Amino acid sequence: MHYKKMKKKTYIYRILFFIVLIFLSFSNDKPKKMRNYGSKKLYRLVSDNYLDYKTLSIKSGIKIEFNSKNYSLKGNFRLRKDSLIWINLNHASGLPVLRAIITPDSIKYLDKINKKYYSGEYEETAKALKINLNFKALQSLLTNELISVSDNRKPSRVFSDYKSYIDSNMYVLQNVRNRKIKKIHKRNKSKILLLEQIYIRPCIFKIEKFQVEEIKTKKTLKIDYYKFTKIDSTLFPKRIDFTVKSDSSLTIINMKYSRIKVNSKNKYNFRIPKKYEIITGK
Repeated sequence: MHYKKMKKKTYIYRILFFIVLIFLSFSNDKPKKMRNYGSKKLYRLVSDNYLDYKTLSIKSGIKIEFNSKNYSLKGNFRLRKDSLIWINLNHASGLPVLRAIITPDSIKYLDKINKKYYSGEYEETAKALKINLNFKALQSLLTNELISVSDNRKPSRVFSDYKSYIDSNMYVLQNVRNRKIKKIHKRNKSKILLLEQIYIRPCIFKIEKFQVEEIKTKKTLKIDYYKFTKIDSTLFPKRIDFTVKSDSSLTIINMKYSRIKVNSKNKYNFRIPKKYEIITGK
């Protein structure tokens, strides 16, 4: 009887020994060296993995933290590629907050809380609000495509001029070389210089993080993409986090996509009620 127990224990020890060996063999595997790609090649690899759509409909839960105050919204976003973005925001309770239509040339929105509306050209509005964000960048931001807020040329030309390197097992595209940043800052400290960095996850070639920093003021915008899910055979993020930081304020926006429809028949309803007052001075 004692012999059988010993034999059984020896058998168990052997199994445990082999499990440990297998574990060690995996843990000792050296990580595969990442292949270096130039900026043109990275642009092609990422753009080849874009979601292919003509129209897009997204439902999202939105949480906003602004200077220690929290807000919850429900958002609907409808896109007609390269021509129109329709946005509808309601409070979590269902109270209407805002409706907007944005095109490459114009912005219209209804402030449903204060019963006011605005209509103007895109460039004028961007200058008035002190934001450097064009229509293409806004569309790309929502759909996990390559973004540039400092250059309005065609994307294929913009990103081919970027520097590419590897950092923390991620591919990075950067618009300005570090030497140039130091030179410009030294010569002309008053000049506004934007440093853009795009972090790309290898293997799937999807954008995981976009960051832009104003060198002089240290203002930053950071966008993180999470929870990549297969949508029409393409991986697409279902969560986006925005962090806007300056010396005096911090804004964090969390967007969780609850429903995504590709090439659906979207309606872009936008009507200005007669009782609404026009917003001027913007």
